[in-house]
Amino acid sequence: MVSPGAVFLSYSSQDAEAARTLCEALRSAGVEVWFDQNALRGGDAWDAKIRRQIRECALFLPIISENAQRRKEGYFRLEWRLAEQRTHLMGRDKAFLVPVCIDDTNDAEADVPEAFMAVQWTRLAGGQPTPAFAQRVRELLAGDPIQGKPAARLPHALPPQPASPQVASRRWLFPAVSLAILAAALGVWRWTRPSMAPSGRALLSSDDAAHQSAAALIARSRALIDNINYARADLGLAEKFMAQATDLAGDSAQAWSLRGYIQALYVLRTWDYSPNRLRDAQTFCNQALALNPNNTEAMYALAVILNFQEAYDQAEALMRKAMLLDPSDPRLPRMLASNVFSSGHWDEALGLFQDNVKRFHEDPLSWYDLGLYNNFAGHADAALDAYRHAVALSPVAGGYIAIADILATKGDLAGAEAAADQIPVENRSDDRAVSLVMWLGILERQPDRVIAAGGRTAADYFNDAQRRGPKAFLTALAYEIAGKPALAAHEWDEAARVLRERLQTEPPGLNRDLDQMYLAIALAWNGQRTEAAEIVANLEPAQREMEHPPLAGPLARYYAACGDAAQAARWLKSVGSLGFKMSTPWWEKVRDAPEFKGLLVPVQGPTKGGS
Repeated sequence: MVSPGAVFLSYSSQDAEAARTLCEALRSAGVEVWFDQNALRGGDAWDAKIRRQIRECALFLPIISENAQRRKEGYFRLEWRLAEQRTHLMGRDKAFLVPVCIDDTNDAEADVPEAFMAVQWTRLAGGQPTPAFAQRVRELLAGDPIQGKPAARLPHALPPQPASPQVASRRWLFPAVSLAILAAALGVWRWTRPSMAPSGRALLSSDDAAHQSAAALIARSRALIDNINYARADLGLAEKFMAQATDLAGDSAQAWSLRGYIQALYVLRTWDYSPNRLRDAQTFCNQALALNPNNTEAMYALAVILNFQEAYDQAEALMRKAMLLDPSDPRLPRMLASNVFSSGHWDEALGLFQDNVKRFHEDPLSWYDLGLYNNFAGHADAALDAYRHAVALSPVAGGYIAIADILATKGDLAGAEAAADQIPVENRSDDRAVSLVMWLGILERQPDRVIAAGGRTAADYFNDAQRRGPKAFLTALAYEIAGKPALAAHEWDEAARVLRERLQTEPPGLNRDLDQMYLAIALAWNGQRTEAAEIVANLEPAQREMEHPPLAGPLARYYAACGDAAQAARWLKSVGSLGFKMSTPWWEKVRDAPEFKGLLVPVQGPTKGGS
């Protein structure tokens, strides 16, 4: 086990000598360094050890070089991704990433995770640290923050390379606003164009230095989130920029509304809906509306939070007001339709979703939302048509994932694989993409593929609006397929552990109810029926009173895990989505029962080998 004060050194094998030099110098300075010198990297035990070290180390030092640039694949790149994913759980001021560049690699061309670009690099020729660098590492280990703090920049041992305009727009606090970034901010992605209603101060035209710097930060933030396939790391970077912007321009409604909007996007994607996130979103949006009562972006963000809190009437009223103020912003009617749908008025919601694609025919997200509605309602062909419209307009990662899901439920595994192959490369390590590949492996009965795909992410819970649940669910099913009950039992236990940990802090609401049902399912698979039954007894009665019970699918899987075919079939008949009805290992204990005759959708055999 790594000491809580240890440093993890990550490097390409071609840079082993420089890494050894850096390691020895830091150890001489009293710093504990974890440095893997095994040239024959590989194996499950070794892989698990590396992952544990990255989870437990105090600082992560990636070595960046031309050697690393040339290596487009390598285990060190997985290490970098794992470290980046760990930063998602950290506060803004938590020091963790300390990139070290050992040659004159051009920053603008650095093939590194986005999170590495959000912190200051150090240049050390050949890995030879200066005394100042070693001292700074000791200070960071002692708790002196660095990330997001310009005053804490690390010293350079080599003259810094001139930053290109691209790098300046990503790494330094107050860059000039490039034309490309301004173009993105002003509506290249027209379906996410923010309201440009006047703020408390004319921010972009101000001659004041602080406001000009804030304008640059706003432009950089919009450039990150206007990408239709933005990742969580993009939100994290934009969030840091906007904290700086509101410090510089506290009288700007535009700055406050964007800061609140970014908070709302975390909630919208279900990446983070903690009480602190909800509170911050409301605080920032209210500040924007205090400065400009007609700021529709702040209204939209507040509606996201109200919808999450099930305050549907308030959210609807806010969106109808915003739509009168800015009828050209497609986000507003999309949010209204989603709100009406969430409140249970499905027929009205369908009309709104259909109106949106007529009014904003070139907006891929309006088509995507229509697909989500139809998919949830069990209209697979209509959903598929809408998703295909969306991806024809723009490569929406979620659209390709949804298409793959639907095709898989229709038995077209080859088509599902083809759709999965269209997911943009930068999104293939996202939770929803990894879980899709694992699920296709389940359907193709290829347990080794499931396990291998799960190794692409350090996440133990897939936390995305499109696909949610413990990763161990899929690995457990894989081991059930492989006929390895002991390993499957271990994974069900792991799923239960992850869920118990989440439930300690998860606020009340549908997501908490889902996680409680997931816990009951994991317990039932491992024979812990008493505790599982107590959980279900608290949730099931309310579901029986609903026209469209959101927990119908999990309830069906729970009863199937218990071997109760009658109750499993009862709940499965209430599920619209065909995905729940596929003949998968979820139903292994009840599939031959009379109640299930004709209820399950057959799945074709594997498309590319396997068992």
